[in-house]
Amino acid sequence: LTPWHADRILVDPFCGSGTFAIEAALMAAGIAPGMNRHFTAQAWKNLIDEKLWQEIQQMDGLNHITLYPLRSLLTAKLADMRKREIHSALEVLYPVDSKVMMETEDLLRSLGILIDNAMEAAPQMAGTVRIVLLQEEKELYIAVSNNYDRAPELSALSRKGYTTKGKGRGTGLTSYRRIVSRCKGCVARTYLKDGYFVQELRLPAA
Repeated sequence: LTPWHADRILVDPFCGSGTFAIEAALMAAGIAPGMNRHFTAQAWKNLIDEKLWQEIQQMDGLNHITLYPLRSLLTAKLADMRKREIHSALEVLYPVDSKVMMETEDLLRSLGILIDNAMEAAPQMAGTVRIVLLQEEKELYIAVSNNYDRAPELSALSRKGYTTKGKGRGTGLTSYRRIVSRCKGCVARTYLKDGYFVQELRLPAA
């Protein structure tokens, strides 16, 4: 609704429940507003199917992506997760375009690797993968997270050639690090939070 960004002061003189202030704080912290938001109607299982809610939210997010190859990639990955019965959440708050420092081909490759890794790492029972794309004036923020049965060893992930998939496999992370390293100003971060393994990627605007 406004041209506000995280490096500016926010004043809401008509603040009621604090929606604008809370969402601004989430944006400033690099967390997509609405990711953990739920509606009462989602509990009405006899009226609205849970999978229908999920598909509606995902379609809303996909419609915000104006970079069509990226939309196609996400559409395919979300369909794959439904087939595997992995619960998925997609949050795209603002329109996402191609105006970032990373080449489109590298962006698709990077995001594809992050999502594939998240799908493989999620538990077979009650597995969840969350995808966030937050377009801001100065950068595109991407986060892919998954729950897990056993917490991964973060220090091992940075070792060259590390994989849990067996000999000759697991080259995706190596390719991903190579792509990020050659992208000027791009920053990747990996951490554990609230039972989720989170992979972040920040791409400066072109």
